Amino acid sequence: MPEGDTIFRTAQALHRHLAGRIVTRFESVFPALTRIDHDRPLAGRTVERVHSRGKHILMTFSGDLVLHTHMRMHGSWHGYPPGARWRMPARDMRVLVATARLRRRRIQRAGCRTADVARTAAASGAARAGSGSAR
Repeated sequence: MPEGDTIFRTAQALHRHLAGRIVTRFESVFPALTRIDHDRPLAGRTVERVHSRGKHILMTFSGDLVLHTHMRMHGSWHGYPPGARWRMPARDMRVLVATARLRRRRIQRAGCRTADVARTAAASGAARAGSGSAR
């Protein structure tokens, strides 16, 4: 089970590699996230910030949208350099955020694995993260 310090370090690494970059592709197995992406596409938005709050990871995008994930017992986020293959079974992928390639950044894609909770919210409502869960 990922503990708070692991979640904190994961959020720091995701922020270091994704903040300020434009999303080129977003995928999810969660129907609610797929609907949000269809109605308010994440592709073209900028990742503004990634941070942790307790055991929650919040990824803030331009346009007042936040992706909230909770790792539960076995979830994790993994970063992948350009051209790298997914290192886990494809059935474990829950969320994929791909960004434009930049020369100095080693990570181009981030994948969330086996998280049970993933949702989006307006940035103004993200302060309530951790107050409940939704799929």
